[in-house]
Amino acid sequence: MPYREGIHAGAAACHKHAAAPAAAACTRCAQPICEICLSFAGARPYCYPCAAKARRQARIATALQVLGVLCVIGIVVAAILHRAAQFDTTIRNAPPPSPGPTVADFRRDYLNSLRARISLDRCNQRTTIDYADALIKDEQSKDALDDLAAYLERCPDFYLVHWRAYTAHQALGEHLEAATEAGRLMAFEPEDSDYRWWRGFAYEGAGHFDEAIADYRAAIRLNPEITNIPLNLAALLEKKGARCEALSVVRTFLRRYPDSADDDEVEELLTRLSAGGACKGSPRR
Repeated sequence: MPYREGIHAGAAACHKHAAAPAAAACTRCAQPICEICLSFAGARPYCYPCAAKARRQARIATALQVLGVLCVIGIVVAAILHRAAQFDTTIRNAPPPSPGPTVADFRRDYLNSLRARISLDRCNQRTTIDYADALIKDEQSKDALDDLAAYLERCPDFYLVHWRAYTAHQALGEHLEAATEAGRLMAFEPEDSDYRWWRGFAYEGAGHFDEAIADYRAAIRLNPEITNIPLNLAALLEKKGARCEALSVVRTFLRRYPDSADDDEVEELLTRLSAGGACKGSPRR
C-alpha cells in the first residue's frame, strides 16, 4: 500500500494524504495525488473533484455536439422538404426524420463497452472501478455492487473496490453495509482519518450514534486539523444529552479555526449549547 511504503527521497507527497507518495499530478489543478485520490477522466489523471468537473464538461460537450449535428440535419431536411414541396405537395405530409443519437445513447454505449472489456479481463482493476463509477452515476448502485462482488469472487482484493462499494451502499441507504466497507478500508490503512469518519457517517445514517461518536473522535485524534467532523461530533453529543461535552468540542474547534465563528451554523450551534449555562471547568466563551 502507498502509505506503508512511505515517501522516497525527492518524491512529492499527496496534497491530501501527507504520508502517501504522489502517483500523478491532477491534469486540471496540478496538485500531486496519491493512488487513493487518483481518478481518471478518459486517459488523464485527476483528483476526484476535478475528475467530476472534467466528466461533467465532457458530457456537456457531447450533448452540444449532438445538438449541433441534429440542428444541421434538421436544416438540411427542411431545405429538401421545402424544395420537394414545389413539385409534390404530398411531401408536406411526410413524417419527420428520426432523431439522432442522444446523450443517453452514448452513455449506454459506454457502459456496454466497459462490460465487454470486463468480460475479456475480469480482474482488470481500472476497468472494474470505471464501470462501478459509471453505474453509480447512472443511479444503478445495486448493479455496481453486484459487479464488485463478482470481481472479489475471482480476483485479488483491492481497496478501491471497497471504496466504491461504500459509495454504492450509501447511495442505496444501506448504511450498516457501508459501515462494514469503511471498516475494510480501515484494515488497509488504519491511520487514515478519512475512513474513520466515513464509517461515522454511515453509522450516523443508520442511527447508531454511539458508534458514530466513537469514529468521529478517532478521526479527530488521527487528524487534529480535520475541519468537517467536530461539528458533526458536537451535534451528536447534543442529541445524546451531553451538552457540555458538545460545547467543549465546539470551543476547541473555534480555538483552532477562529474565523469559523462567523459561520451561521457554528454560531447557531454555539448559542444553543451555551444557553444551558456554564459547564463545570469550562469558562463561558
